Amino acid sequence: MKQFLTLLAVGGLLVLATAAFAVNDTATSAFGTNVNEIAVLDIFGIAGDLTLVAPTTGGAAIAAVTSATTYAQYTSVIDTGKTRILDAKITAGTIAAGTTLKLTAGTPNVSGDGNLGTAASQVTVTDTAANIVTNIGSCATGTGGTAGVNLNYELSVSAIGSLIKTVANEITVTFTLNDGA
Repeated sequence: MKQFLTLLAVGGLLVLATAAFAVNDTATSAFGTNVNEIAVLDIFGIAGDLTLVAPTTGGAAIAAVTSATTYAQYTSVIDTGKTRILDAKITAGTIAAGTTLKLTAGTPNVSGDGNLGTAASQVTVTDTAANIVTNIGSCATGTGGTAGVNLNYELSVSAIGSLIKTVANEITVTFTLNDGA
């Protein structure tokens, strides 16, 4: 028993001695953090051809055709008090005579985060930029599948007397994420 008490006392002294001679030290690391302005845009999906087809009844009007298989997906970081707009315009090709190309931006998908903006009403797409989403703040719409803003194209007859058969009349619609107000 005496040996046990002696060992216990020596062990306790060793612990106290180690604690008395322990040295603590600290160091710091200082650095800056920055957030750059960001404007990144992608179009997901393929619109496909919009082809006007014959009505089933002679004398009937030619129905408009639509395609809603593409999505605008964007990431935006802006300065305080500013917003962005997403606009669309034709940058290559020409719409067939007697037709009108319209575009409706759907409500920004809720899978995104931040201030995704407000979809505008249906616009006619020409070679002049038309706003399709306004008041975009700092946000990310999400990627893939049905994330982002659905783009619904509609080709309709505007002047049947001006229609001329066309083949492979390809157009390019360019979307731009711009600084707003």
